[in-house]
Amino acid sequence: MRKKLIYGIIIMALLSSVSLAACAAPAPTGPEKVTWRHQCAYDTADKEYITLTNFLAAVSLATDGMFEITTFPGETIVPTEELLSATAEGVVEVCHAAGGYWKGVVPVANIEQGLPGQYRGTLDEWHELFYEHGLLEIFREAYAKAGVYYVGGHSYDAYPVVTSAVEIRHLSDYEGLKLRASGAPGDVFAALGASVTWLPGAELYMALKLGTLDVVTWSCEGLIGYKWYEVVGYVILPCMSDHSMSHFLVNQDAWDALPEEWQAIYEKAYHDIYIPQLYDHYLAEWDKIYQLEEALGYEIITLPDEDVAEMQRIAMEVVWPAEAAKAPECKEALDIVKAYYGLS
Repeated sequence: MRKKLIYGIIIMALLSSVSLAACAAPAPTGPEKVTWRHQCAYDTADKEYITLTNFLAAVSLATDGMFEITTFPGETIVPTEELLSATAEGVVEVCHAAGGYWKGVVPVANIEQGLPGQYRGTLDEWHELFYEHGLLEIFREAYAKAGVYYVGGHSYDAYPVVTSAVEIRHLSDYEGLKLRASGAPGDVFAALGASVTWLPGAELYMALKLGTLDVVTWSCEGLIGYKWYEVVGYVILPCMSDHSMSHFLVNQDAWDALPEEWQAIYEKAYHDIYIPQLYDHYLAEWDKIYQLEEALGYEIITLPDEDVAEMQRIAMEVVWPAEAAKAPECKEALDIVKAYYGLS
C-alpha cells in the first residue's frame, strides 16, 4: 500500500510538472482542438495499452484538454501489419508497435527493436545507449523515409519470453515446432529448426489452443495477462536480451501541425511517465510469473548454460552480421552498440 501511495505521488508530481511547463510557455497558437487516434498493436490486456492512461492524462491536463488522444487496441481500425502505412497515410495519427513488424520496410527496424543479446544491463544503461549515443537519430531518419515521426522507443524488459504447449529442455527440442516470433529472435529459432511464423497478439490464444502454434514468444505479460497459462504448460528461460523495444510513430503532417509547446508536452510525458511506469509494470509481472507457477499449473524451465551459449553464438555470428549488411544505417547502429558494450 505504501509503495502504491508513493508511486501515486510521483505520478501526480510528473503530471504537475508537465502542466507547469505548459503554463510557463506562451499560450499555444495551434488549432482550436486537436484529436488524435492512437492504435496499439497490442490488446487491451497488454501492459503497453494499460499504461497509456497516465500518459494521456498528462497530455490532456497540460494542454487544458485541447489535445485529446483516443486509443484503440490491436486490429481495431486497421490490421496490425498495415499500421505503419496507415499512420503514414493519416488513417491514424499514432502507431504504437515494435520495429520487427516493419523489417521489410525499414531496414534498421530489427536493430531498433533489438537483436538477440543487443540491449543489456539496467534500464538506465539501456536509456543512455538508446538516447545519448546516436541511435535515436539513426532511427528517426530511417522512419522518416517511411513517412512517420519517430517519437522514441521504450523497453518492455527481457525478451523473448517463450511460452510453450510442449516441453522444451534443450535447443534440439525446437526442431520442427511451430513458433510465433517477431523481429530478429525469430531468426535464431529458425536456425534451431523451428518453423517460424508471425500472427498478431489477439490471435495467439486460439492458435495455441487449436495447435496451430506450439510456441509463442511475447513479453512477460502474455502468460498471465493474456491467460496463455490456460493453453500452455511451460515457460522457457532465460530470455535472449535484457530489453526489447516498442515505439510510438506519429504521422509526420500531424506532428508538424502541433504547436512546439505541445510537441514538448507530448515527449516529456512519454519520457517522464510512460517509459518508467511501463517498466515498473513489467517488473511486477515477472514477480507474478514466479509466484503463481504452482497455482496456475505451468512449469518454468531454465535451459542449460551450454544451450544459452549456443543461442548467443548464433545471434552474434549469424544474426548480427546479416542485419549489419542490410543497409549502411544498420552497420552504423550496430557499431554504436558494440562500442558502448565493448564488443569486438
